[in-house]
Amino acid sequence: MKLYFICLISSIFFLIFSILLTQHTAWIEILLYPYLMNNGFILYKDLVVQYNPLMLWFLQIMGSFFGYSPNISLLLTLILALINCTLIYLISKKLWNSKVIAVISVLIFSLWFTYFEGNGLWFELFQTPFILGSFYFSYRYILNTKKVSYLLLGSILLAVSFFIKQSALWLILVLVGWLFYTFKKSWAKLTGGLSILIIPFTALFILTSLVASLGNYLFDYWKWAYSFTFLQFPLSHGHRDYPTISQVTKLTIPLAILLPVIIEIYRKNKKAIFMFLFLIASGMSVFPRWELFHLQPFLAIMSVISAPFAASWAKRVALNKKMLIALVIIIWALVVGRQIVRFWDKPVRFLEPEIYQIAEKILEKEYKNFYAFNAPDQLYILTGTLPPVKPYVQNFAWLLEGNNLQEKIVISLDNQRPQFIIFSPFSGKGGYQIGDYRPKLIGDYIDQNYSLKEKLTENIWVLERKN
Repeated sequence: MKLYFICLISSIFFLIFSILLTQHTAWIEILLYPYLMNNGFILYKDLVVQYNPLMLWFLQIMGSFFGYSPNISLLLTLILALINCTLIYLISKKLWNSKVIAVISVLIFSLWFTYFEGNGLWFELFQTPFILGSFYFSYRYILNTKKVSYLLLGSILLAVSFFIKQSALWLILVLVGWLFYTFKKSWAKLTGGLSILIIPFTALFILTSLVASLGNYLFDYWKWAYSFTFLQFPLSHGHRDYPTISQVTKLTIPLAILLPVIIEIYRKNKKAIFMFLFLIASGMSVFPRWELFHLQPFLAIMSVISAPFAASWAKRVALNKKMLIALVIIIWALVVGRQIVRFWDKPVRFLEPEIYQIAEKILEKEYKNFYAFNAPDQLYILTGTLPPVKPYVQNFAWLLEGNNLQEKIVISLDNQRPQFIIFSPFSGKGGYQIGDYRPKLIGDYIDQNYSLKEKLTENIWVLERKN
């Protein structure tokens, strides 16, 4: 009992300190989008975004009360990590009826959190509590299909996660497929289950559409969140960034925890099969842009489902729970410890001291009427200014190619005639990747109408309008 309590408290404190003392990533979108939304930029219409709106509306409200400091991003990251940690403990304890297994689950999550780049507020981290809850209630429904309330609760939480980010569609497909498999001989039960699953999605779609309609951006919402995301984005330029062999190799050790689960699947354990399918679906948002922070829901589900199978496997190979915990810690120390040391006490990513110095120079030299072109968008927040053009689109090829957004931006630039362009030179490699991509119409207009005034740094230039 004493060891159990020590391990639990140690895991939680380790999670807290690893977040507070390692480098935090202040994703530009998380700070910039609510800043613009609270300063007259209408979501989807004036601010082109492809994500569903629930998290953005939440951040807009938070920003109106607490501002747009990276400390807010850090605090929300910490709160969400602790919420996820608590849910993992409660769900594991409830499912496996064991405090020890629940502690092992929390230990797995805490030790691997920073390895999976969790120290930064992003859509998947915000989704994770809802995905965990959906997993729990869906699994309970699988065990007892008479408890339709479990399916309804799981569907509600899954719907919420979908309206945070559309990647939850993979989880919906798993649940739909399992309903077809379970009720393949009963059409009435199948249609009843699908109806319960569909109701929360329909309700939230109507609710979000109503809010968008009241804000006069309904069709823009449908266009970017659904038509673009599902029909155009998969074929767009620049968004595919598949993993290298080295990046895949980084996952092999944490994924080794799943070996006992795979063994159970091989033995045709239906419960293990459902959990594994749910797990895989929770990690699908890592494609097509491979970054480990997209795997936060995957890590949380993995922590829940791997602990009991690992403990069972440990018994079979004559390992007790103490040895198992020690083994996990040793593996972590060898693999993750080095990465934590690497990012220990580093400045906030994307808001390094150099960015603040550039913002101070812009204010000192009164370059405030500027448009950021391939330059840090966070300069708008730091200088207290707004983009002079609408719609505002980040310099991403998948958003600026294959539509008329470049034409709209050029027209707005010509109408507003900002005096300065804050410009970061392109890498010279060409192509559609971030930092390489030069939108032709916008780039040609700036080349024709602006000339170099000065270089604030080697990579940040100020261009001034010629006439």
